[in-house]
Amino acid sequence: MATMMSALEKRRSTHDILEEYLMTGNDGHMRVDALNYGRCLRFVMLNEDKIAASRGSSHNHQAWLGGWSDHTDEVLNIAVLMYSALAATGRLLGFRLADAILVLFWHDAEKLFKYKIGPDGEVYVVPELAEKAAQHEFRMRLLREYQVEFTEEQLVAFALVEGENGGTYSRLKRGMNPLAAFCHICDVASSRIWFDYPDVSGDPWPGPDRFKDEKK
Repeated sequence: MATMMSALEKRRSTHDILEEYLMTGNDGHMRVDALNYGRCLRFVMLNEDKIAASRGSSHNHQAWLGGWSDHTDEVLNIAVLMYSALAATGRLLGFRLADAILVLFWHDAEKLFKYKIGPDGEVYVVPELAEKAAQHEFRMRLLREYQVEFTEEQLVAFALVEGENGGTYSRLKRGMNPLAAFCHICDVASSRIWFDYPDVSGDPWPGPDRFKDEKK
């Protein structure tokens, strides 16, 4: 209960969460986690301008400038909260929170490159990233480019964060593994429940302001 309450008290930045769960582990995964932490930071550093200009989506969630960063903050904080709540039951989850943190950090990475503003001021998807398969392949290219190391379990989750769709569902076999299901829950909570958070008028869950606070 104490761990769950501490997760509730305050949201943290993506950087702080990455640092805590990828840099301070001692469970045998520390070397790979630390390498992946550095690769996440490199991605942020080399794409600062894109992050500042990128939306969480074109219309449906965190659809403002800097919204990609806000959505990433949100899903990571929700992951910390949800993992604490589920683990508090005493049931096994079968994956580490660090595994989910890494998948969720990269789950929408293509969106830094996906949108453009048309002459009419509307947000448009660039044609080469219009299809879901193309978006996933672009994300996979980013993992290769930044030399991010995913386990097989993480690769399944990475492919199915948005759910079993596009022919991946079968009544005879589970496509999602537990990690994929957990990441899907976190993503949906941000994009369909708290789609307009962080709240610029005073968020009841205290923590970082929006990347570009509209009050400023």
